[in-house]
Amino acid sequence: KSKPAKQTQEENLNPVTSRMEKFAQVVGIFSLLTSFFLIVAIASFLINWFSGDADDVFSAMEMSRVLADKSVEANNLGGRLGAAVSNFFVKQGFGIGSLFIPIWLFVLGVRLTLKHKIIALGSSLGFMLMAMAWLSVTLGFMFRNTALSILGGISGYESSLFLEGLMGKM
Repeated sequence: KSKPAKQTQEENLNPVTSRMEKFAQVVGIFSLLTSFFLIVAIASFLINWFSGDADDVFSAMEMSRVLADKSVEANNLGGRLGAAVSNFFVKQGFGIGSLFIPIWLFVLGVRLTLKHKIIALGSSLGFMLMAMAWLSVTLGFMFRNTALSILGGISGYESSLFLEGLMGKM
């Protein structure tokens, strides 16, 4: 099919805009794929954690070894990379609050790819970062010495200990 004459003229007049739109679509598709990968990897990590098949070996490994060493097996649906990334975000990071990261990446991907505004990007990023931190600290406090402590992550656990020492158990 041939393009309409008006569209071809617009592309010829402003090739920078055309390239920027293509770049935005590529970044949007990458954001969408990354968000789906992270959601699957984090969900798989949590399911494996509670079933006893956690991939704890990935917390001590360097990322280059995770990617290169084929002898290391992962129980995560995201493979070795999914196990390492979800271990970093969930266990060593913000627990289930880390799910706000792929949610924001999804919003970004929809915005760039489909040019559909679900919510504002800037304010939603600030809200999601704040919610991630609060959820992590709250779950770290509530489930401190239980099997559910993974829900707050190490960040939530350490932050709740610091805040408890600073302000007491309020």
